[in-house]
Amino acid sequence: MITTQFYNRDGTERPAVRWSSLDVSSLVHSAKGGPKSARAQAIGSKSAMWEFLEMIGSPVVMRDSKHAEDVWWGQLYKVVISDGESRVEASLGGMANSVAVAHTFNLKRFTTTYTTDADSIAEYGTKQLMLTARELTNDQAEIYRDTELEKRKYPQRPEPVKAASDVPGADLYFRGWWDTLTWTYFLNEAGLVSYWEIDNWYGREIGEDGRPSCAQSFVQNSGAAWDAYHVYVRIRKVGAPATDLRLDLMSDAAGKPNASLANCTLVAATFTDRYDEYKFTLSVPVSLVSGTTYWVMLATTGAIDVDNYYIVDGNATSGYADGEFMLYNTVLVDWVYWPHPMDANFRVEGQSETTGQIEVMVTDEGQFLAGTDIVDDSGVYTNQARNGRTNAQYEIVKLLDMGTSTNRRLLARVLSNRLLQVYAEPNQGEYDYSKSADGIVTNYLGQVVAPSSCPVGVWMNYEDIVPSTVNTSKLSSMDRLFVEEAAYLPQSDTYEVRMARGEDVLQSLFGVVNG
Repeated sequence: MITTQFYNRDGTERPAVRWSSLDVSSLVHSAKGGPKSARAQAIGSKSAMWEFLEMIGSPVVMRDSKHAEDVWWGQLYKVVISDGESRVEASLGGMANSVAVAHTFNLKRFTTTYTTDADSIAEYGTKQLMLTARELTNDQAEIYRDTELEKRKYPQRPEPVKAASDVPGADLYFRGWWDTLTWTYFLNEAGLVSYWEIDNWYGREIGEDGRPSCAQSFVQNSGAAWDAYHVYVRIRKVGAPATDLRLDLMSDAAGKPNASLANCTLVAATFTDRYDEYKFTLSVPVSLVSGTTYWVMLATTGAIDVDNYYIVDGNATSGYADGEFMLYNTVLVDWVYWPHPMDANFRVEGQSETTGQIEVMVTDEGQFLAGTDIVDDSGVYTNQARNGRTNAQYEIVKLLDMGTSTNRRLLARVLSNRLLQVYAEPNQGEYDYSKSADGIVTNYLGQVVAPSSCPVGVWMNYEDIVPSTVNTSKLSSMDRLFVEEAAYLPQSDTYEVRMARGEDVLQSLFGVVNG
C-alpha cells in the first residue's frame, strides 16, 4: 500500500486531509532526474476536496508501507476538483512570478529586465518566464511584461465547468523536484569575454609596416575570477607569409599592454586568404580578475613584408565599450592609437569540468534542492558561460549527455534528501538487474526487488523471453535493455518499463511503451 504524506509549502508537516480514500495510480521514475511524475485520486467530502486547492506546490512523500520505504517525492503540481456540482482545475503550469520579454526592434534583439511579484515568490518559489515579441519598443515590451506578470503570478485556474459525477473527488498530479530546475533560466557571465560584431571588410594589417603588432584590450566583468584557456580571433592572410603568427594574453600598465601572461603561436600554413575564426590555446591558463583590464596582442614572428602579411578582422564602429585597439610603433618604440578607429573581433574563453558546472547550476538555480552529490567526475571540460536564455534543467541535461572522458553517459537523480546525485551510467554486465517471464525483478546481487522501488538507469536482463530456436546473431542484444523510464502501478503492484534507450524492437517483444 502506498501512503501519502503532504507538507505545507514552508516544509512543515501538514495534517492529513479529511478524505475518504486517496489511491495512488502511478509513480514514474526517470534515469534523468529520478522521481518524475505521479497521479492519485481522492474521494471525500466537498470541503476536503476543496482543501487540495490550498495545497498546490506542497511537498509530498509517498511511502510503501509494506516494505517501509519512501518510494517517491516531489510536489503537488495540479489538481482537478469536482464537488458534485462543478469541476475546477488549478495548476502551477502557467504560473510565472518573474517575467521578462525578449523582443526585436529595428531587427535588433533586446531583453527587458525581469519584473517580479514578491508575495507569489515567497509562497511558491521563483518561477521565471521569458516571453518573446517582435518589433516592440522597450516601453511597449515592459507594458507587455507587466501585464503578463499580473495575469500569471498565481497558479492558473480555468473557468469552472459542470461536474460529470455527483461524487465529490479530486484528481491529483505530482511532479518530482527535478522538474523545478525548469523554473529559472541560468545565466553565467564567467568564462567568456567577447566582441564579435563582424564587418568582413574592415581590418588592420599585421607584419606589413613599421607597426607589426596590434593589441585589443578588454575588461573581465563577470564579478568573479576565472581561468582563460583559449582566445579566438578572426584573421586572414595576404599573399604567402613566411612568418608565423603569435598571440599573447597580456597584463595592462597605464592603459597599454605590459607583460605577457601566456601565449600561443600558429604556423603560417594554418591561415587562408579568407577571414576565418582561429583558436589560440594559451600556453598556461590565466586567471582573469573581475574588473581588470587585459590585452590580446597579435604579432608576426619574423621580418616585415609589404606583400605577405596578415589582417585581423575588426569593426569600424568602435562599439566595444570595455576596450580599445592599439598598434606598436617600432620608430616611437611605444604603443599608439591607429588613426582609423576600430575594435578587433575577439573571444576569450574559460573552461571547467562539466560536473563542476552542474554543481554551480544547482547552487544558483536549485531553489528546492539541497545541493549535489557528484559520485563520478566527468573529466570533460567545456566553456562554462551561459547567456540566460535557457533553463537550468536544459543545460544540465546537455552536460549529462556529453558523458565522461571514458565515454560513459552521465545520469542524475534527486534523492529523498533532495541532493541531486550525478553518476556514470553502469556498463552492461556491471550491475545488471533481471526480470523473469512472470515479472519478478532481482538486482545484481540476486535479491528480489520490490516493484515499488521502480529501478531506472540500469540494464535490465530479460529471462526466458526469446525462444532459443530463434537466430538473433545478426541483431542487437535481445535479452537486455537499458531502462530510461519506468512506472510503478500500485493497484496491480507491478513494475513497468515505459522507455528504453535505442531498442525499438523491444517495444513489441516486451511491451515497452514510449512516453
